Amino acid sequence: KLKNTQQCSPTRRLKRILTMLNLKGITITLLCVLVCKFSNASDAYVRTVHQEGQGILRPIGESCFLYTPAHVVTKSQGVLVETRLRKNLRGELINTYPQDLALVKLDDSSACQESSWKDGGERVEAIISVISSGRMNYKHQQGRTEVYDVEITDKAVDSTFSLKLKDGKKFRKGMSGSIVTVGDYPIGMLLSVEGDTGIVLRMDTMADLSRRVILRYATDKERIELGDLSNREGEVSNTEANTKPLLK
Repeated sequence: KLKNTQQCSPTRRLKRILTMLNLKGITITLLCVLVCKFSNASDAYVRTVHQEGQGILRPIGESCFLYTPAHVVTKSQGVLVETRLRKNLRGELINTYPQDLALVKLDDSSACQESSWKDGGERVEAIISVISSGRMNYKHQQGRTEVYDVEITDKAVDSTFSLKLKDGKKFRKGMSGSIVTVGDYPIGMLLSVEGDTGIVLRMDTMADLSRRVILRYATDKERIELGDLSNREGEVSNTEANTKPLLK
């Protein structure tokens, strides 16, 4: 009997190990679901007296900016912003653009710690040229996030593309400004809805439109990363102007 017990013990140990690995796998899966849910969520819920919507945060220098549809914020003097960790942040409307885009500066720059902004949308063109599916992320005022599978259509337009919600889902009030992602990469922001089709402003277009304003707040390093060499060129011109030719 002792011999049989010794022979069976490795099998029992193996079963226990497999059970532990399975439990760890479940735990890891749950953690991944939670992390992915938050990393792909819209950065902020935006509220005014007349409208509500969503937005994406962008850190520049010592400031924190919010991109949101202009129709959400233009008819109100006050803009309140809520992120996953911060409530009742106040924002100042800095500029609006004809494409229904608004740029808001938040009074608390630390809010941009939750930003999902990536490289000004440099990879948007490459992504949407080959991919036709993504996700749209909608944040409720209470903080709960819903993720919708979407079909990307009408990609030929330079500044926008269209999308439709899959699985019979419907657009609802307050979705304007929701971030559209492929994987964890943001490719655009929902501006408006026409019937069952959403119009999305591309992330690279948003970066181009706001470039002049953003440069005012950028650090020297950020200006270089954004491809702005105006200061350096000015310094070179001044140096050349002040340099006198050598006398022979």
